[in-house]
Amino acid sequence: AYRVGVLEALGAIHEGKFEKVVLARSCTLVRERPFDVSQVLAALRAAHPQCFVYAVGRGDASFVGATPEGLLRRDGVHVHADALAGTAPRGRTPDEDAQYALALRESKKEQAEHASVVRQLRAALSADGATVHTPEAPTILALDALQHLHTRVAARLPERQTPTALTLAGRVHPTPAVAGAPSDAARAWLREHEQLARGWYAGGIGWLAPGGDGSLAVALRCALLRGGEARLYAGAGVVDGSTPDAELEETRLKLRAALAALVEL
Repeated sequence: AYRVGVLEALGAIHEGKFEKVVLARSCTLVRERPFDVSQVLAALRAAHPQCFVYAVGRGDASFVGATPEGLLRRDGVHVHADALAGTAPRGRTPDEDAQYALALRESKKEQAEHASVVRQLRAALSADGATVHTPEAPTILALDALQHLHTRVAARLPERQTPTALTLAGRVHPTPAVAGAPSDAARAWLREHEQLARGWYAGGIGWLAPGGDGSLAVALRCALLRGGEARLYAGAGVVDGSTPDAELEETRLKLRAALAALVEL
């Protein structure tokens, strides 16, 4: 079903409806005894020290995860946002790992996917006359099973006008990394074709201060826990040049981040 969705997305791209769309899927894990959220968090924290580990409870449900992607952080007039798009697996040896990283850096497809996120972040953060800075080239963010192209976008807001972190987050979210580009066209297509209730998956999660500062991350590598049931979510960006098998494999690797913490308990 996911492969078919990727083919449909590629068809829409070739028709000129949008440049990119992020197609998500989910899987459900069921066991007899309830999950212990504190144990899940401990396992995620131990396995993903580079990530933003989170949990939010509502009623009998808990939403947990370990995301590598910061959405936005505001500290006074200083703002930072992460562009995280373009993905490759980790190698089994240092040489193989380096080869994957080099291929990721040199891939025109991955470069284009990453550049679209950087452009949107720059445009959103400069709306109030802010000074925006980005490095000349992305770096590699290496995680347990995947490595990504990563660019830290930094902005300095004008002293006379400092929108809150929540206002800024509303401008940058959803980025092309979680929805697509152009955003409106990609989201309209997803509403008709994704056949998935995302819930809090790919939303913003973090903290906000009364003065307008805050730090928000993108809720990825996550699971929704209810008793002994866990629903996990993952998505992959489809662009011209994508293949169904490659995008399916990317979602498998992303699902493992939360799955490993759940099956080891």
